[in-house]
Amino acid sequence: MGRSKLRPHTMKGKDKDGKPILTPNPAYTTWVTRDQQLMSYLLSSMSKDVLAQVATTKTAAQVWSTLEEIYASQTRAWAVNTRIALATAKKGATSVAEYVSKMKAHGDEMASTGKALDEEELVHYILTGIDDMEYNPVVSAVLARLEAITVNELLVQL
Repeated sequence: MGRSKLRPHTMKGKDKDGKPILTPNPAYTTWVTRDQQLMSYLLSSMSKDVLAQVATTKTAAQVWSTLEEIYASQTRAWAVNTRIALATAKKGATSVAEYVSKMKAHGDEMASTGKALDEEELVHYILTGIDDMEYNPVVSAVLARLEAITVNELLVQL
């Protein structure tokens, strides 16, 4: 729950002079305690360079938002570079198992950027990089299938 929905006090009516009667809000106190514990954990796990970027934040949500702003462009660049690596990868002289393993690793990298590939897309990247004539019949058969094939099924076929 965000801080904007919780107030330190709740109004219990008005006194005889018309002033509001405020009582402490226990939910707010609990929220502040938990937020500060989380913020402490986040800050204690950062390097000095990163810590300097979030030193003025007041809540865990502000820490997280600041980190997201700092690293969002790096994550986008990493996703683009990984997608380029997937599109340009070639099996070459490596074994099929090594090639597929490398492509799966690229797929995992994409997932870690929040841009996960579905199984079919990864299979297409793998097939695109197989430039060995020896595998053309398998590649053609896989592409002609009506139902999708998994990466592991493709590895067995290759």
